[in-house]
Amino acid sequence: MRYLRRNGQTILSGVLELLVGILLLVNPEGLTNAIFKGIGVVLLLCGAFCAVQYFRTEPAQAALEQNLFKGLLLLLVGCCLTFNTGILGALFAELAQVYGLVILVVGIMKVQQTVDLLRLKVRYWFLSVFGALAALVFAGLLLFYPFETAGALWQLAAISLIVEAVLDLVLLLFTGGGKRVRGDVWTDDPQ
Repeated sequence: MRYLRRNGQTILSGVLELLVGILLLVNPEGLTNAIFKGIGVVLLLCGAFCAVQYFRTEPAQAALEQNLFKGLLLLLVGCCLTFNTGILGALFAELAQVYGLVILVVGIMKVQQTVDLLRLKVRYWFLSVFGALAALVFAGLLLFYPFETAGALWQLAAISLIVEAVLDLVLLLFTGGGKRVRGDVWTDDPQ
């Protein structure tokens, strides 16, 4: 039970990353549309809240906060995302490149994790290298490889998610989750 409490977030993150990778591989356009429609609904709710808040606030304060402007803008973007998937289709290839930037940031974070594990003398630190390299290679391919279609980019993005999730879960399995030393620093050396 202690293992799950200590590593639950990492396990959940790995499983969700694996699930999103599989869904992205099976139906990238459908998953992307569902995500953006969900974001659109949230923006619609936030926009409605801001607009209502504007009229419930004292006029001088409402003029300063500009909640009507914020609400209308959020409603407009929310409507575009929720009801007009044509915009998303036009942005599909560019979204894959944005995802490449996200994977690049994740790869750099994994480099930090690898160096931390090495410096802490964690026995299986080298397993983290594979996750970092995979993230950096996939990010490079997503950003710089001249694919003809957005579909190939999304398949590569899905494969990168699946590979990274599996490598993260394998690292957690082999290191046993480590033991908490100070704060959020982990090691497998008992203290």
